[in-house]
Amino acid sequence: MPAPIAKSRAQQVSEVGRAVWRRVARRRIGGRQRVLLESRRDIPRGFAYARAADYLPVLFESPQTAGWAQVEVTGVGDDALLARAIKML
Repeated sequence: MPAPIAKSRAQQVSEVGRAVWRRVARRRIGGRQRVLLESRRDIPRGFAYARAADYLPVLFESPQTAGWAQVEVTGVGDDALLARAIKML
């Protein structure tokens, strides 16, 4: 396959993936999720990284770096759900 065609197809697949991500993520807004905090943090924004039960990435403010939390999804970022902590579990 010629390189320009392969590049075009890869871009199309990537665009479809982003559209699916936005659609799935928007359906989560307003819902509550139990998430597992990961040890890494988004230092510039002060957010903790976490994963929901369906493996979707979640960002929210938390002083903890490990454990479980109950969060309410408040928005959608480029690559993660944005949430606020309801309580640490």
